[in-house]
Amino acid sequence: MPAPRKLIGPLVIGLLILFAVPANSGASPATQTRTDSSSQATQRQTVRGTVTWTLPANQCPSIPDKLSVAGAGQRVMHTRTRTGDKGTKQVRIEDTVKGPAIDSAGREYRFFYYNLSTQVIPASGGPIKVHMIDIFLLRRTQHSNHHGSHRDGFRGFRVDFDWTWTFTPPHELWPPQNNLKKSSTHGDPFLCDPI
Repeated sequence: MPAPRKLIGPLVIGLLILFAVPANSGASPATQTRTDSSSQATQRQTVRGTVTWTLPANQCPSIPDKLSVAGAGQRVMHTRTRTGDKGTKQVRIEDTVKGPAIDSAGREYRFFYYNLSTQVIPASGGPIKVHMIDIFLLRRTQHSNHHGSHRDGFRGFRVDFDWTWTFTPPHELWPPQNNLKKSSTHGDPFLCDPI
């Protein structure tokens, strides 16, 4: 007897999640990269690949207790690097990931992640200035309204920020450490943005 269509989606997503790489894994080995150096002053690179993520139970305050959510989506990341006359570089990265997700109660979601970051790297090797806008949106799909055993009314959440800061290598870009200025913040980016 063939499986009903409504069960195929959650089954495929469940299998993806079951065999997926842990949270914050980044792109899979199937990543494709294309570089275009049309001029010496500007370089462009496009990366496409699969991203998997998990928000464990009791980590994100926007998700009900004991509920975990995981997803797998397609990434398209464009990087443009411009070098100025005096050797200063500006690196602009636009990263988009979207796809399906499922929670531990079996309810289906769609997620959308968008990150736009600009780094200004001085030729002198001094502090690198960063401006980042980041959005993670999780919304329950309409056809999964009555799936799952939880009656908590959870329909998803949004977390986003618009921040600037500086860092000096060998320190990492993330998390922000120096001169952090928060233009806007909604939700908890550290606990609720899995990408």
